[in-house]
Amino acid sequence: MKRIFIHMSAAIAMTISVACNDGILDTSMYDGRLPAINFTSSTVSIDETDSKTLNIPLTVYGGPVAESGSVKVKIVTASDVVYGEDFTTIPVADESGCIIIPFECNQTDAAFSVKVINDPESIADKTVTFNLCEGQGGVQAGGKYSCIMTIVNKDLTASWLTLELSTSLLPDFGSVANGEVSSPQNFSLTCSGLRDGVTFTAPSGFGLSLQQEGPYANTLYVAAADYPTEPLTVWAVFEPVSGLDGEKSGNIKISTSGTAGLNIAVSGTETGNSGPFYFVLPKSGDGFWNEKKLKIGNTATMTLTPGNLSGDIYYSFDLSLLSIPADEITKITLMQKAAAEASDCVVSFYEITYWANGDVVRPVRDNYIPSLSNISVAYPADTFIEIDFTEYIKPKLAAGQTMFYFGEMMNSGTAVPIYGANSNSDFTNNTRIVVYDE
Repeated sequence: MKRIFIHMSAAIAMTISVACNDGILDTSMYDGRLPAINFTSSTVSIDETDSKTLNIPLTVYGGPVAESGSVKVKIVTASDVVYGEDFTTIPVADESGCIIIPFECNQTDAAFSVKVINDPESIADKTVTFNLCEGQGGVQAGGKYSCIMTIVNKDLTASWLTLELSTSLLPDFGSVANGEVSSPQNFSLTCSGLRDGVTFTAPSGFGLSLQQEGPYANTLYVAAADYPTEPLTVWAVFEPVSGLDGEKSGNIKISTSGTAGLNIAVSGTETGNSGPFYFVLPKSGDGFWNEKKLKIGNTATMTLTPGNLSGDIYYSFDLSLLSIPADEITKITLMQKAAAEASDCVVSFYEITYWANGDVVRPVRDNYIPSLSNISVAYPADTFIEIDFTEYIKPKLAAGQTMFYFGEMMNSGTAVPIYGANSNSDFTNNTRIVVYDE
C-alpha cells in the first residue's frame, strides 16, 4: 500500500509540473492543488542607462506555502538581446537559461533582480520574456506565468554615428495650385561614421532633389561612399496632386543604419481643385469574413459570392477631407473594378456599425440601405463600374458624418473577384468613392 501511495504522488507531481522547454508553457497544468506562484505584473520596463537593479516580484496564490519548494524562471530573449551583454539576473541563469526561485514554509512572496547593461550601439527597445515553469515540492507555476520586460532605449543615434541637421522645420510653402510647383527650399545634413547610405523620403505632395533645378522625386538615396564630408544640401518643393483643397503636411524622413531616424516637418496649402474628388479605399479599409467568423482583409482581390455571407465584402471610407458644402454635391458614386467578367449580378449594400466600433465578430446582414438594394450590375474585366451612392451618403455628409462603413452582398449572379485596397501601390485598381460637384 505504501508503494502505491508513493507512485501516485509522483504522478501528481508530474501533472502539475510545467516544462521549461523553449519557454513554452502548458497552462492547463495549473490545477489548484498546491499554492501557485504568479508574477505580480505581466509587464515591466527599465531604462537601458539605469544603474539600479529592477526587482521583479512574485506572489503566492492559494498560500502561504505549507511545504518548501521552488519554481524555475525560463528567460526567453528576442534575437537582438544577449544575456550577459544586454542584461543579467540575480540569481544568475544556468546554461539552460533558467533561474531557480526557492520558497520556504509560510512564504507569501519572492523576487529576483535584473541588472541592465547600456548598449551605445543600439537604438531600439529590447524585450525579454520571463516564464514561470517546473514547480517543485510544495509549489507550482500559476496561471499568471509570464512577465515581459522592456529595456527602453535612450539613444536615438548610435555612438559611432554623428548627424547634424540644419533644421527640423521648413517654412510653410504657402498656397500652391494642384499641378503647380512651389519655390524650392533647402536644408542640410552633415554625417560622419556612416555604415550605410542615407535615404530621404518626402510625404505625398512634396518632392526632393540634390539640385535646386531638379528633377524632384519622392525619395532620394545617397550611398555611404558618396556622402560628402561637408554638409549635404537637399532641396524640397511642394507639388500638390491630391485633388482636394486644403492644408497638406507631413515629415521628410531621414533614415540610415545607427539611427531611429530624423524628421523635418513640411506643410503647404493645396488650391485650385474642382470635382470630381476621389477618396481611395485605405489599405485597412476592405475585407471579408471566413467561416470561422474571422476578419480577413487587405487583399489583392475579394470574391463576391452569391448568397454566401462569408463572400460579402466590407468597406470603410473617410471623407473628412472633403471641403465643399454638401449642397454643392451633385452626385456620389462607388467605383469598383473586377479582375474577371461577371454578368447578370444583383447586389445589395447594408450599413455596418460593428466595424466602426472595432469589433472582430462577423457583421450580420441588417440595416439594409433602401436606395442600394437589388441593384443589377454587369462587371467587365478590369474596367471600373459606378454605383450611385448619392441618396445614401449626401444627407449623411450634410449631417456631419464623414466615416462610412458598409457591406456588399451578392443576391444572385456569377461570383466575381473585386480588386481590394492592396491591389497595388499606385491605387490604380482600388475601389474608391467619387464626389462630383458639377
